Amino acid sequence: MRTGAGDSVAGDGVGAGGGARLADEDGAADGGGELSVAGSGSATGVGVAGFSAGSGSVSFSRRKRRKRDIGPARAETPSLLRRGGPPHMFFGRRYPSGMPSSPTERLRELGIALPPPPKPAGTYSPVVRDGTRLWVSGQIVTEQGKVVRPGLVDRDVAPETARDLARRASLQALSALAAELGSLDHVKRFLRVTVYVASSPGFDRQHEVANGATEILVQVFGEASRPARVAVGVAGLPLNAPVEVDFLAGTD
Repeated sequence: MRTGAGDSVAGDGVGAGGGARLADEDGAADGGGELSVAGSGSATGVGVAGFSAGSGSVSFSRRKRRKRDIGPARAETPSLLRRGGPPHMFFGRRYPSGMPSSPTERLRELGIALPPPPKPAGTYSPVVRDGTRLWVSGQIVTEQGKVVRPGLVDRDVAPETARDLARRASLQALSALAAELGSLDHVKRFLRVTVYVASSPGFDRQHEVANGATEILVQVFGEASRPARVAVGVAGLPLNAPVEVDFLAGTD
């Protein structure tokens, strides 16, 4: 008599004194296991395998299934990676939980090299410190003493170009901070960033230009350093620069 897929029961009837044996073996047709019960009679109440009751006995025989019967092996994550172990060539550098990389390391990871510290072009200081706060003077992007892409934004300079110039001005300001503090790792957060945009008449996207100045700070210092910000459209800037950026930062 068949009792389901892969299960069969065979016997000569029910009586006393017969032996019963259960075997878990490989099936023939579908690759699964077959459970069979065979004997000339049943024991007087068969219970758990390995125990005998009355004149009958019960035993289990289990043979290791072939690999094809149980499907492909499940991929296992290496234990060192599960436990936050050492770096792995395919997964990149791993940092312990709650221990992000420092600003100096983040710059290196991002492939960013700070420009040389800016030199004042007038009677002012690049950075002024007052206790734990530092004011960084306004930064405009220059190369070899000349302003990069002079003119008004949206007339002479594309807004996307101005946004990149705001980013570069932020990096100059970071260079000034590093020169003052010895390391950017002493900077704890940015309190306020002001972005001045020399705007053509009718241009009203100064905030998009300003994103270039503040997004790089979050990338390097993390969400905790997201600053307050002012984006200002002006009629003109020194040396006909399109963008100028200044910082107020906090240290340890």
